[in-house]
Amino acid sequence: MSAVAWHRILKLGLVFALWVGVTPSPANTASTRQPGSETLYLPCLARDADPRYETEPNGTEGRADVLLGSAIDHFGFHNTGPQLDSDYWRFTTTAPGLMHLSVTGLNGAGSSTTELGQVVVAQLGGGQVGYAGGPPYVITATLTTVDTYVVRVVSTRALDTGVYTLTVTYP
Repeated sequence: MSAVAWHRILKLGLVFALWVGVTPSPANTASTRQPGSETLYLPCLARDADPRYETEPNGTEGRADVLLGSAIDHFGFHNTGPQLDSDYWRFTTTAPGLMHLSVTGLNGAGSSTTELGQVVVAQLGGGQVGYAGGPPYVITATLTTVDTYVVRVVSTRALDTGVYTLTVTYP
């Protein structure tokens, strides 16, 4: 069997395992045993099976991942090593109204570190609507116009390769 065929089989197997309900965990890499011990980053594979996962690159407003809808959990990962990692997400409202955002898991599981992240909500290309500079990462704001909004989630190395959950409820 060729290396390409083996890689495809492994990728499809991992994607299927994630699809049937494996919850994201800090163990986000897997190594193949045949041929050549390649390392695969599971968030990339998870995205193939579930569009609630972030895609890379998504480090600018122009490359922001689109939220699937209001009140749906989305998953992001810190994947830049010791550097800050900015993940951008966007959503479009259908009416003015109340927006509630929460991010959990941003400072890592059971972490008591002070190296935490931040969350910012802004109109696309416009002004800031809300900010959370530390836990709890919760923002509630009244959105006065029908518009596209951008969420920026900044994580630090404290998150390691762990997963965070972003949930935004909006009109």
